[in-house]
Amino acid sequence: MLLNSICSRIFSSTQVIRQGILYSIVAHIIFLVLTFVFINWLQLMGYLYSMLAGYLILIFLFYRLFKIKLDQIDFAAVLKYGFKQLVINTLIALPVFMILKNLTGINYIILLFSAAFIQVLVIGAINRKQLQFSRIKGLLYGSSNK
Repeated sequence: MLLNSICSRIFSSTQVIRQGILYSIVAHIIFLVLTFVFINWLQLMGYLYSMLAGYLILIFLFYRLFKIKLDQIDFAAVLKYGFKQLVINTLIALPVFMILKNLTGINYIILLFSAAFIQVLVIGAINRKQLQFSRIKGLLYGSSNK
């Protein structure tokens, strides 16, 4: 869904509103049809598969639209970066999920919060050199003083 949000903001900021609205209508029709088909075919899991299939289709539509209307944006580089982030998050999330599932059983709320917390810690540890804690502290203290 992040892709949808980012592209909607890009359409607004580049003042390609008409194409953005047309994209939104087409996207919602695609999701509606896929959701109807997949839920009737696979029941509850069909919703997940309809979302995955819908976004895979939309990636190609975005790519085409960006090539035509917004050629100054390198959408292929955006997709490459997004795919890299997806792989990194999956490599972290899967082992955490499996370990916590064995520890907590099937309490998905505890599992979800624990896995998210551990994943944020791991990503933070990996990117600790890029974090600027002094600037964050300055922002926090500066806003509390006002």
